[in-house]
Amino acid sequence: MAFGLTTGELRARVLALCPESPELASLAVSPLERWELSDGSLWVKREDLLGEGGTKLRKLLAELPVARAEGRRVLTFGYLDSNHALATARLGAKRGVPVELQLLGKEAEDPARAALFRSLAPTELHATTLGLGLATFGRLLVARLRGERLSRFPPGGTTARSTAAVALAVAEVAGQFEALGEGVPEEWLVAVGTGGTQAGLMAGAKALGLSVRVNGVAASSRWVGPRRVSRLANEALRLLGVQVRVRPREVAVEWGQVGKGHGKSTAESEQILRELAAQGHVLDPIFTGKALAWWRTRARDGRRWLFWHTGVAVK
Repeated sequence: MAFGLTTGELRARVLALCPESPELASLAVSPLERWELSDGSLWVKREDLLGEGGTKLRKLLAELPVARAEGRRVLTFGYLDSNHALATARLGAKRGVPVELQLLGKEAEDPARAALFRSLAPTELHATTLGLGLATFGRLLVARLRGERLSRFPPGGTTARSTAAVALAVAEVAGQFEALGEGVPEEWLVAVGTGGTQAGLMAGAKALGLSVRVNGVAASSRWVGPRRVSRLANEALRLLGVQVRVRPREVAVEWGQVGKGHGKSTAESEQILRELAAQGHVLDPIFTGKALAWWRTRARDGRRWLFWHTGVAVK
């Protein structure tokens, strides 16, 4: 028998995890739209319209207020072009949470972005992943020895609580389709970076008892797969007090659009960006563009699709 909370119960359980964040409770509902493309039509959940960072805003509003309440600084890391790092630094500054950044990249690659980061938060750049890892470990060790209140915020802002916060969007979209008098599409589409958003969508769908497949399209690497996504989803479900679990075989991660890796678009993603730009729609060529490029290979399968537009590049 399928487990099923109501949308109101799911929303209440998520917000109960974040009592320090009235901002999360008051976040606007992201719109639901219908897009017509040359290959077919699909529903689009416009998370990009939530504000800077798109879906990341849900994650950050679940975690940064906790750090603020505990008087902690936040240390996070990523690439020099990281949307997560920039959104974290900006929101931290607005919400009174000191943020420190450890970034992978060379200043010569994008001096303007490096300067932007440094204007927002203490920032160190590293040419190698080993250098970044050692510097991050060293900073956390020094903080511990000094008794500093410094929290490590993982790449993409992916924690059990922030993953559960993504489930708020699932409660929203279920209510939006109910208001339209339609069932929720059985095929969902989302770009995958660290896997937290896909995991949050799967946790929310499982909690509501929705029979859907969440197709994750890997955008930057091949290290995120079913085991990681199912683990993140199950950590969120445990926090929410939901007894059902997501099994690895239920997780669909597609790697066909990784291309040359992080920060590199593909010919297919560039093509669909141009088509959508002509209609007034903006995508991120690295993440959401790659997801829709993969969808084009499935668009004529006769199934109903819901695309999670998680945001555009943060500049």
